[in-house]
Amino acid sequence: DKTAYATIIGNLSDAGILVAVVNLEPLRLSGTGSNGLSPTTTVLKIGFEINKLLGIQVEEWILMAHGEGACAVTNVILESPAAAGRTMLRKPRCVLWSPTMFLHDLSKTNASVLVVTTVDSQGINGNETNILRRLPKEGTSVHNVLHGDHSGFAHYGPATFRQDRRIRKKALDDLQKEVQEVTADFILSREPLMGRKGKKD
Repeated sequence: DKTAYATIIGNLSDAGILVAVVNLEPLRLSGTGSNGLSPTTTVLKIGFEINKLLGIQVEEWILMAHGEGACAVTNVILESPAAAGRTMLRKPRCVLWSPTMFLHDLSKTNASVLVVTTVDSQGINGNETNILRRLPKEGTSVHNVLHGDHSGFAHYGPATFRQDRRIRKKALDDLQKEVQEVTADFILSREPLMGRKGKKD
């Protein structure tokens, strides 16, 4: 449900960032194009429509994803040298919110990546090591949100798939404020306003 992101994305928009939300459903097969819809084609089409049809000039496009959307975003980056080099993506930059392990290997690319994930009270995220292994060693920054959960990056209804097993101990507004601030810092290339921005080991 794209409306689930309205609040947090609206706050990024208030910071001066143009945001286009893409839904590559059905069946959560968006990362490979196996649902007949290529993520790269879809993203390039949106960029063309905003630039050519609406007349809005965008200085730089930065890809973002939540959860399994990381599969689609990393697929676009892998295809971008040929498909998007002259239109949208120069040195690719992307933001991955609580990504799953279903992402393509960017470890040999020059992409700049911000990973925003959640950790428990011991600072542990079980998937983080496997995820970081697939991202550029020099170009990846990680921000851990303590006491957050996967669903806290949006406003989901109670019946939304999939149910998060981790209990969120951080207020939803506080979690999203932290996420949107570190995201805006990265997108706008400004000094972090909160937390610590570190490189992957």
